[in-house]
Amino acid sequence: MPHLARLVTTLGAPAAFSGADAAPRLEGDPSARLLVQRGDTELVVRELRGSAVSASVRFPAPWPRRFGGYAVSPDAGLAVFTGPHALRAVDRAGTVRWELRHRCWAGCAGHTAFDEYGDDRDHRYASSGSAAFSADGKLLWAHVLGPLSGEQPDGDRGEEEWLVLDAADGTVLARTRTRTSAAGSVHVPHPDPGQMGLSVGEGQDWLVDATRMRLTGRIGYPFEVSGLPRGLGDGTWYTVSEDENALHVWAL
Repeated sequence: MPHLARLVTTLGAPAAFSGADAAPRLEGDPSARLLVQRGDTELVVRELRGSAVSASVRFPAPWPRRFGGYAVSPDAGLAVFTGPHALRAVDRAGTVRWELRHRCWAGCAGHTAFDEYGDDRDHRYASSGSAAFSADGKLLWAHVLGPLSGEQPDGDRGEEEWLVLDAADGTVLARTRTRTSAAGSVHVPHPDPGQMGLSVGEGQDWLVDATRMRLTGRIGYPFEVSGLPRGLGDGTWYTVSEDENALHVWAL
């Protein structure tokens, strides 16, 4: 007999879903969740503290969502957009706090404006990196294609690198070559601000040793759900509604 999931709450998407908007996501730790949705022109963020939901914070996006990812600081005060040529940090007022340029993921000589490469197939389907804030919001970890702006290339294509930056001003504090050739990457946040996980889709992921793992049964739902569940780290999880306009948070 299946274990019946209990619906904890349903959260409406910050922006109505359309072909230009990604499905909403829940991010952050259990005490301060962020409801986040990326559109082609903006990133919308709402803070969730208990049953309270803040007003939406809207960060203007420098390029459409298909050309890169994003990271939001734990206090929702800063968003960093990852793109083909740069990392760009934008604050709540829409002001560019800092930008760090790097070698183009599509292999071009470099562009400074989206209009210059928006219709280019190589840029549309290029590999990409990612970024994530540390648990305390002071550091930004980023996977980019080197070299950085002002540095000489080492080889024809460049080397993928993992950077640790000061989130306040974009200063590079540490860096290492990943020795990978990734189509994309995903950061895996860690509660220790000094640690972070990185998956580059080549089987080079963090390994988790969960003791006494065993199958205890199947989970059932009071109504049909769609998509894969995403764990929230506190025993709850969420699924996205079929029309992608809401999130359903579940518990046992």
